[in-house]
Amino acid sequence: MQDIYTSHAAIPAFRLLRPRSAEDAARSKADLGGAAHYFAGGVDLVPALRGGRAVSALIALNDIASFHGVERNSETVKIGAGLTYAGLAKSSAIQNEIPDFADAIATVANVRIRHVATLGGNIMSCNTCYDLLPSLLALGVRLVFTNRHGSEAHVDGTDSQLPDGLLTRIEIPARKERRFVLDRSYKPVISLAVCVEQNGGRISGRAALGCAHFWPLVLPLELGSARTLSSLGACAADAASEFAAQLAEPLTDMHGSAAYRRTLAEVLLRRALTRLARG
Repeated sequence: MQDIYTSHAAIPAFRLLRPRSAEDAARSKADLGGAAHYFAGGVDLVPALRGGRAVSALIALNDIASFHGVERNSETVKIGAGLTYAGLAKSSAIQNEIPDFADAIATVANVRIRHVATLGGNIMSCNTCYDLLPSLLALGVRLVFTNRHGSEAHVDGTDSQLPDGLLTRIEIPARKERRFVLDRSYKPVISLAVCVEQNGGRISGRAALGCAHFWPLVLPLELGSARTLSSLGACAADAASEFAAQLAEPLTDMHGSAAYRRTLAEVLLRRALTRLARG
């Protein structure tokens, strides 16, 4: 069914706060309770407001300077949760560190959404059909939350029970030899993100699924005797079969059955590993 939204004029009055730090934002949210919402790009929230959702306050996050940057050190790439998709795709640090990821993000949604949608908003929407969290899970992400006291909590994003506070940044391990692929061709049935990394004489990898469970699922890949990226093709079929067998039961809904999603997971992973092997 097509949703029909009213104009912005139909949005009820609300209080607008503009904190200058993550700690202040988290404190405001804790003090105001569930009727207050964080606001950055508003891609999900504004249509909900136009559709009748009432809020007592919006906590605008755009004045938090650390919320928008990208920083790399020897171990980690740190990405502000307020960075937009377009900002992420254009970041020289991301293009240099994970060019495959930058290229994939540049194709998500449409140009209008990419220039306003933020990473934090995408993750915190808890929409399993969105592309960002599966991609980040495949890359070995850590999500960093700041609470009202300024303390930070680091989680790996594999659990839908996220900490209290504001998601302030996303941390991805820095790697010299890493390849990434995102396959969105079967959405909304399933999406697949795959990352493989070479550390010396060893290849490791992770694959993450979107659309197939209530929360994106990630598993390590069994890559057998593969020692180089070009040798992935020889183990692609076995790795894909093992991955599909280990999956928790996928959803059955109007888009597809659990069995169909499990089969697609195996097929798409085999294709992705073969593609990565070919460079």
